[in-house]
Amino acid sequence: MSGIGDSFTERTHKSWFARIGNSIAAVLFGLFLLVGSSVLLFWNEGRAVQTERSLAEGRGLVVTVEPARVDPANEGKLVHVNGDVTAVAPLRDPEFRVSVTGLRLIRTVEMYQWKEEKHTERHTTLGGSEDSTTTYTYHLAWNGSRIDSSHFRRPEGHDNPQMRYTRTTYTARDATLGAFRPSEPALRLLPANQMARVDPAHAEALRARISGPLQVIDGRIYLGVDPGQPHIGDHRISFSTVPNGPASFIGRQSGADFAEYQTQSGDKLLMARSGLMSAPEMFKVAEDENRMLTWLLRAVGVLAMFIGFALVLFPLSVIADFVPFIGSIVGAGALLVALVCTFVLAPALIAVAWLWYRPLISVAVLVVGLGVAYGFRTLAARRTPARAQAA
Repeated sequence: MSGIGDSFTERTHKSWFARIGNSIAAVLFGLFLLVGSSVLLFWNEGRAVQTERSLAEGRGLVVTVEPARVDPANEGKLVHVNGDVTAVAPLRDPEFRVSVTGLRLIRTVEMYQWKEEKHTERHTTLGGSEDSTTTYTYHLAWNGSRIDSSHFRRPEGHDNPQMRYTRTTYTARDATLGAFRPSEPALRLLPANQMARVDPAHAEALRARISGPLQVIDGRIYLGVDPGQPHIGDHRISFSTVPNGPASFIGRQSGADFAEYQTQSGDKLLMARSGLMSAPEMFKVAEDENRMLTWLLRAVGVLAMFIGFALVLFPLSVIADFVPFIGSIVGAGALLVALVCTFVLAPALIAVAWLWYRPLISVAVLVVGLGVAYGFRTLAARRTPARAQAA
């Protein structure tokens, strides 16, 4: 729910020479982005290969064991165990006296506060100067962390108070999976996707120890007068939990616990999933996540590289803006050049990374590609004389 806010408009004028000076600073930042994106793209391919090899190594080494007994012979080995995970001692939030039986309890806190949004429109005039109109809009909304209002363009009247409470996690210390005793590092990998609803009757007990108006609405604690009309500084507190139930773990057997397994390929393996999953299924999910992360980081790297090239070429459009019509054409051309440069350099960097991290596969692909190209060339050469004779 967002509240009605206010806004104000600020107009600025920047001369052509000032814009040229700013564009030089943009070039420096653009060069930084080009270097950073290149490093990211190259590193990401190495990370993907290392994780892929680590998962393949783990898939070949993992041993599925029964949870009823901790076999000392498996100490230090990569093991897979699944079954019902149970914690007996309740998890308790000491500040709100919320208590549940489960593996993890997470307190999530939101505060009703000011947010600033900025929208700028620019207009270039003859001679290369630029007039800007910036509208700052302030509205009230819920947010999971405090927004520093001192950084607002107009902080007066938009002060955000400090949050009274913060997000906190509590993890069971007596969890059991048969004879195994998974500890916090393994349990925190399980998703807390079940809401722990607070009983409305709990509000009366809380009012005796928490200052200010308090209500329990829809299973959540509300610190404020009216949830339908929230005010700045009101808090909304909810709880989620990982309940007792079936779960699957893969990790190094360390006594009765699951710890990270150091692979020779470089990664440390420790996996946990809700539900009963086989070892191959867990590795398949991890491999899919690795591919997804690889493509996500590739997309981030390519976008950063495009922005970098655009910033490096930005002074050209600023200089051409002495005549706005010409500046628009040059600006569009600069973006096209930046796009072409990105589509040339980014794949080239990924290809070099593959040659570095996957030399055998890269050479094989290169040989196949050259073979196909040679085959087409030979076929074309044979058809040329045949066409000449037919003519």
